[in-house]
Amino acid sequence: MSSIKIYVEDDSELANFEALNKGFRSDVYVEIGQLRYKLAVHDIVRLQQDVQSEYENYGYYEVYPNLIIVKEVTIEEITRTVTHLYQCNFFEHLKPINSIVLCTDNQITKIKGANMKKKITKEEFITQKGQRAYNVLIDFLNLEIEDDFLEVIYAFVSVANFRAGEYEGNQYLLKKLNAQELVIINISGEGFVEEEKLFRFNISVAEFLYILDEIDDWRKEFWKN
Repeated sequence: MSSIKIYVEDDSELANFEALNKGFRSDVYVEIGQLRYKLAVHDIVRLQQDVQSEYENYGYYEVYPNLIIVKEVTIEEITRTVTHLYQCNFFEHLKPINSIVLCTDNQITKIKGANMKKKITKEEFITQKGQRAYNVLIDFLNLEIEDDFLEVIYAFVSVANFRAGEYEGNQYLLKKLNAQELVIINISGEGFVEEEKLFRFNISVAEFLYILDEIDDWRKEFWKN
């Protein structure tokens, strides 16, 4: 039987505290021999909240195959649960991701997305989604994606079998609706306006990956304002 290794992108005290309180973490990787898998980890309370929210907003909830439920989202519970699932041959039925190379200090060192990218110009973006959405995108690229975190965002977006999840910044929320579509939400007004009234726009994964590849060029617009 192959050896099993469990990684998280950020094993800091703060990251572990946030995962426990939010009831989920999307940065868990399992390495079995030469195969690697990405997991979405929820506790039951967070899962119930997500199911209710998705059902109310979209009329359905899509269950992604790499979802696991733990008693609480701690390293200890994740390790215990993953070890048990491994013994029950859970990973034999899960699609591996081989585009991510992990190192031993819990950090991703190299990422190459498997998704096809789709070129989109700034003019096309504004035509399709509007000037306000464009302004929010430029804000998001400059304020929420630091250079040393770019590869993590790229992995979150590009891994096809990780079909749902969220990256929450200070002002914006990047949410993966499925393997092909994302939504960016301005959460700066959260707590002051109803959630459904928060400004948001959808963008395809293929277009967003192209923008990430050209991020320096897109970011320049921020400094022109």
